[in-house]
Amino acid sequence: MTCATITECVDEHASRQPDRIALVAPDGCTRTYAELSRTVRSLARSLSRLGAEPGDRIAAIVDDGIEYVELYLAAARVGAIIVPINTRLTPTEAAVLVADCTPRVIVWSADHLAVVNGLPAPDAESVVIGDVPDAAPPGTNAFDTLVHQGDTLPDVAVAVNGDDPFIIGYTSGTTGRPKGAVMTHRSVAAIAESNTRAYRLPERSVCALTGSMSFVATVPAHVLTHLRLGGTVVILGRWSVPQLVDAVERHQVTFTYIPSPLIEEFAAAAAAAPARIASLCSVLHSASKAGPDKLRTLYAVLGDTLIEGLGMTENSGGLVTATRPGDFEPTSPAADPFASVGRSVEERRSRWWTRTGSSCHGTVPLSARSSSGHQPSCADTGTCPRRPLRPSSAVGTTPGTSAASTRLVSCT
Repeated sequence: MTCATITECVDEHASRQPDRIALVAPDGCTRTYAELSRTVRSLARSLSRLGAEPGDRIAAIVDDGIEYVELYLAAARVGAIIVPINTRLTPTEAAVLVADCTPRVIVWSADHLAVVNGLPAPDAESVVIGDVPDAAPPGTNAFDTLVHQGDTLPDVAVAVNGDDPFIIGYTSGTTGRPKGAVMTHRSVAAIAESNTRAYRLPERSVCALTGSMSFVATVPAHVLTHLRLGGTVVILGRWSVPQLVDAVERHQVTFTYIPSPLIEEFAAAAAAAPARIASLCSVLHSASKAGPDKLRTLYAVLGDTLIEGLGMTENSGGLVTATRPGDFEPTSPAADPFASVGRSVEERRSRWWTRTGSSCHGTVPLSARSSSGHQPSCADTGTCPRRPLRPSSAVGTTPGTSAASTRLVSCT
């Protein structure tokens, strides 16, 4: 589906498949595409009545939940810019970001009252998800009340185009003060399209969301990617490996991602009950670097379902490199394919250097298909319960090269 904005895609899916589940909350509550589209429209009307206009910033200090997705989409509908603020930041750190972005509206979860009361934004409208605490800023609105009130307000007539800003994501500030990086609607849609291929997502993919939604890359990388596709996002919130396995089995999850510290525990659980994770078409390793031995352990269980990549944080949710089926084969000409971060995604050109300044690009070409006894990729064989979307011939190549000639990146 080609859409200039993610909200257009959601509206289209609401028209074509109104009863399909779009979101599953940590407590099991759901939103169909029709319900999501309707709620987003109502919330957008109320945000507009609060004064949110195109180009205004809406800061979000919000815990994982359906409301966070609704806020992203409602902000997009009024032409406002969503500014996710990590819920793990200290009050001082959060205050720096708010002072820099000067939000028109601040939306927050009730558990973050202490942070909100210390923010330097006296003129911003305050919206809380949950009951309004006694010590909340004066005039604080309840999120659910705004959604309900918006049902009776006139629709918002704002023309949003692909080049308008959608998200401001702040850097960590490790080299100085955090800096806001702007993502347009077009760039977010491009990331969703690119990730669909890099993740090898089948049509109507079901994602088990294992990362914090307040981390700047999570929503563009996984949530919006699946909503563009007409898929389902199962929001886990705080989770454990047994809970993840339960969710995969219950919702027939086709995609998830595993952070480095939990690789061995997940691999053991998957090996003990492979039938429970049989719906998975792709599993992305995420977060901090994992050593080759850990990835070998995961590959021994998942086979070519495993994806390793690089650049999601730096590229605001879009992988820059990713492995493809066959890249981990024992016959790989790479010295150690488990030390690789894969091939360039889409038609990007990538150059890499070691810490000593020497160039480090990969090895000779690898086969695009599995020849070992490991489980083949769903996107490669069509064995997923849902028909896969096959990557275009350009995926993983650079201009002027064929898919077979792209190289694995392996740096030390």
